[in-house]
Amino acid sequence: MAVPAHRTCGTDDFYHQQLQNDPELQRIAEQDKQNYLQWINNGGPSNRKTAMVTTIPVVVHVIYSSNPNLLPDARIFTQLDILNNDYARLNADTTNTPAQFANVAAATDIQFCLATRDPQGNPTTGINRIQNSLANHNINQGGQLKSIVQWDPFKYLNMYVVESISNGTILGYATLPWNLASQPGNDGVVIAAPFFGQNSPGAPYNQGRTTTHEVGHWLGLDHTFSGGCAGNTAATCNSAGDLVCDTPPTSQPNYNCPSANQNSCTETPTDLNDMHQNYMDYVDDACMNLFTQGQADRMDFYLQGARIGITTSDGCGQGSPPGQCGIDTVNYPIPGSLTVYTVPAAGGGGYVSGQNGYGDIAKAEYYPNTSNANSIEGMFLELDALSAASASSSFNAYIWDDNGGEPGNILHTENINIQNAINLSGQVGITFTNPVAVSGPFYVGVGIDYGTPGDTVVLLSNTINDQAVCTAWEQWNTNDWYRYDDASSWEITVGHAAHPVIQELVVSVAPNAPTIPQGGSVQLVTTSSKPGITYSWSPAAGLSCTTCANPQASPTSTTTYTLTASDQSANCFTSFDVTVTVGTVGIEDDLFDGNITAYPNPSSGNFLLEFTMNEISNLDIDVFNNLGQQVYNERLEGFAGQYRNGIDLDNVPAGVYFLRITDGAKSYRQKLIFE
Repeated sequence: MAVPAHRTCGTDDFYHQQLQNDPELQRIAEQDKQNYLQWINNGGPSNRKTAMVTTIPVVVHVIYSSNPNLLPDARIFTQLDILNNDYARLNADTTNTPAQFANVAAATDIQFCLATRDPQGNPTTGINRIQNSLANHNINQGGQLKSIVQWDPFKYLNMYVVESISNGTILGYATLPWNLASQPGNDGVVIAAPFFGQNSPGAPYNQGRTTTHEVGHWLGLDHTFSGGCAGNTAATCNSAGDLVCDTPPTSQPNYNCPSANQNSCTETPTDLNDMHQNYMDYVDDACMNLFTQGQADRMDFYLQGARIGITTSDGCGQGSPPGQCGIDTVNYPIPGSLTVYTVPAAGGGGYVSGQNGYGDIAKAEYYPNTSNANSIEGMFLELDALSAASASSSFNAYIWDDNGGEPGNILHTENINIQNAINLSGQVGITFTNPVAVSGPFYVGVGIDYGTPGDTVVLLSNTINDQAVCTAWEQWNTNDWYRYDDASSWEITVGHAAHPVIQELVVSVAPNAPTIPQGGSVQLVTTSSKPGITYSWSPAAGLSCTTCANPQASPTSTTTYTLTASDQSANCFTSFDVTVTVGTVGIEDDLFDGNITAYPNPSSGNFLLEFTMNEISNLDIDVFNNLGQQVYNERLEGFAGQYRNGIDLDNVPAGVYFLRITDGAKSYRQKLIFE
């Protein structure tokens, strides 16, 4: 891998190519400069929304030629962390900022996230892997690179990570904001993979600052040395050089890690050293550590102008972004405001959702189970008006199944100490020892006990008309069930604060660690606990499809595939890896040194297996079909000597199968064809 002797940025070169292709761009750039100067003179920076943070959705397009694992997800995550730290001035090396610049070093109120929604609104990981020869391209092919894939450039920062740029001579390049309107198809930031993320291989440009630098261009910053010593007076600093007054003019790029006292220009009214620590200079990653307030203002100018679309993007989601699917407390918080309704004295007094003069014995909340949950992990109850006659006082909480539209059989009972509930201010969370299996609608609630005077348990409800459909039920002392809006009940529409805790999404893949011979394939069969799940596989190499549940995998070398299963209804996703190991062609003789035969092959499924083992060993003999499913197994314990046995698999369908014999450390594999 070639690493340039000093930092190189291709932004200026790419921009000049765009100027040649679109002469009108020069006029647009000049008008942009005038607009910026007018904004400065009209006090634009003083109107910055300092309390507002702009979050920019990022999609990382990993463009590779042959290796889908060119850039691990983990390194992408570190790059986002670096961007967020650098732009918020939370980077650990702020202590290296010289005292003379400490008063102008600033946070930018800009943050970045990996996109959680694609332009169509579908859940995404924000990482997109594509195989294409432009993984190694010259900078004059930047437009072609963007034509491979580009998400809406007005709503996303398209970041392209490639293998090399211009034969390894360029670290990265970006487009400028004023290009966006006339050439949106060129927009984005391009970084060579060796210089992307924390501890990347391209030292001394291996701490993610190349991306910090190029994103600065994308947000409108120029190099601090732009124009040389131009703009070195208070009258010209906003209209010449890098157009930022608090970055001292610099005659030329600074490389490596120069002396802190280097001063290449004389400026008035002050005379400062070169700010080579600025992210927009050309020093090594370890020597960069600041943006200035003026640079933050300039970036804000573009976020209010050319890049304003990014401020309304929902690429990072509206409200809570999709998160990792896990345990979910359903319908919490309940709509509206919580309350306790009491029973008039004429009705015997007490509580509508607790002990009362009518002797109601249970209160339940209905769940239609539209998410098709098949198990309940626990429950969360919100209680009030609690009292306990003794330290041992308790009540029961229940899960009921559905019986023709009302609570039916009790599926689970949980005994709860009332004093403990009082200590928890009525907020009682319960995790079941074993999940409770459910199918279809179910009910969650509490039993009301009158056996111990002084024990009181009241299940909170929301306020009348907080919800359109009544979901609260009660069981009378006749054992009959009534919904609260029934004419025989309370004739009110409310819901109870009794919440089931369910596992949102469980996904599995079989086989989860298959081994195939060179040139072979295996179907990865996905099952999930919920319907309507969308799937995304990466990398694409060797897969028959990347968005189906059951792709055929035919990698040419051992490959780890990442499956992301998304549940749009719950706004969450779950991800895990499946490694397909590719063996050598035909027979592997590392276990038997050639002393093995399986014949005839092809066969009808009835074949003879012979081998000799010199060492005593425990052996597993397996035959797998093309889905990785086991169709034959035999265990030989403490085996030594000659093995000769006929294996009859006449009953399995015709097709390609694989024989594997292993002692746990070494293995033998052979392709079998059953006709």
